Amino acid sequence: MERFARPSALSQKPDQFSSAPPTFALRSTSSVWTCISILILCSWSVLHLTIPEQFAPQNRRQRWNLWIALLFIKLKWTAITIIAPEVICGSAATSWISAWRNTPGLQSFAEQDGVPWSRAHTSFADIGGFVLRFHNDENDLAPEAPEFIRDPDQTVELQQFLPKGSNSDRLTSLRMKLRATFATRSRRYGKSFWRPHKTHESQGAEALALATARMRHNQNDSNVVLMEGDTWVLTSDLLYKVRSSGLLRSLPHITQADLDDKNKGDILVKLLAIIQVSWMICQVIIRATLGRPSSPLEIMTVAFAVSTFFFYLMSLDRPQNVNTPIYIQAERAATAEEMAAIALDVEVSGDAKLSISNTATPRYVHVESSQLVLSTFSPERAYVVAVIVGSLIFGGVHLFAWNSAFPTDVEKWLWRVSSLVTMTSPGITLLLFLKPGYWSGMVILCTAGFLFVLARLFITVEVFRSLYYLPPENYINTWAANIPHFG
Repeated sequence: MERFARPSALSQKPDQFSSAPPTFALRSTSSVWTCISILILCSWSVLHLTIPEQFAPQNRRQRWNLWIALLFIKLKWTAITIIAPEVICGSAATSWISAWRNTPGLQSFAEQDGVPWSRAHTSFADIGGFVLRFHNDENDLAPEAPEFIRDPDQTVELQQFLPKGSNSDRLTSLRMKLRATFATRSRRYGKSFWRPHKTHESQGAEALALATARMRHNQNDSNVVLMEGDTWVLTSDLLYKVRSSGLLRSLPHITQADLDDKNKGDILVKLLAIIQVSWMICQVIIRATLGRPSSPLEIMTVAFAVSTFFFYLMSLDRPQNVNTPIYIQAERAATAEEMAAIALDVEVSGDAKLSISNTATPRYVHVESSQLVLSTFSPERAYVVAVIVGSLIFGGVHLFAWNSAFPTDVEKWLWRVSSLVTMTSPGITLLLFLKPGYWSGMVILCTAGFLFVLARLFITVEVFRSLYYLPPENYINTWAANIPHFG
């Protein structure tokens, strides 16, 4: 078992001072702070969250509560990025492929409407950038039957699903729960922009019956009740549907300059992150070529750096830090079938929030596959592939510390096992979870998730614990220190 003692000038003999390297050739704790700064920059700057639910605070307390809630969301996703960057990679990949898939269909409508459209517009829609508003007027009636949803091969017998007895009680319960939720959040954060729509509410029973007939579980029940309101949050595929159905006369006229104005991504922070990341990768490579070891903390930092690089590439068109959407006016009220179809497709933030979930998997519009790139990738498949690739990259980089110096042999082997678990656990879990069998899939998911969290926690603790036991070679600098960087 190898043991290391911290190098100290007091432990050296007098004749050793003449051969000691000069001060500028030694590394200090600044390298630790450089790694920490890179981790913070990477985890904070890669966040491209969806637009939050909209409120109108009426006093200082509500504004303060809303600010804390938004800060908590960002801190939560920063922690998720540090613990499991594979999740962020999966989300970025599905959003990127969704922009590729959905842009051609929306561009065809944009040409008809004479408005500009690009992948940036599609990405803006996928974060909840467009909100559809309905006139809350009794004369604003819906047509008899929409043509874009009804499938003649799938006739639904509504009699068995119309709200009688328990179904009627369920609809009433859902409405009461939704009203109570909105009332609670309105007291805490301010006035909500959602209001019940008279026509939609009168069609709620039929919409719930249609949705119940088509869904496997009741997870979309609250969405159906949300569709009874006068405000709908749209993604790119839903925007395509409402435009093709006639709910929307024309796509909104939004220029690239308007999108750039909405995008509040800090270029300086991203530039600083790229400079720091590039320098860290160069330093580790240079130290390896010169035969000088890098600390486990530096290896973990490089793993985050590589993941950040791929995330930046997939998020070039995705706006960042957008806090308010663009409201567009509906042409008419929706039908019950339109309400049910939108409710089945939308993925809100949970607990009946009027925003797109940050974990939502974008859906694709139905366009000829010959016109599209990556047409064979479903959203779920794209997410699985991205998580597998991300975990292989992130965990694989940790394997470069396979022969690094650790306080004990046990910790060295725990590092190796944890790196392998980090690299393989997400992919194996997702592949096995996709197989039939709900309970078996949940057991696999919980077991693998528990092992993954343990492995990540050990790696996070070990990179800082091992700093105390680094061999003297780790403190010797290289010419990489002369490359401009911060730290």
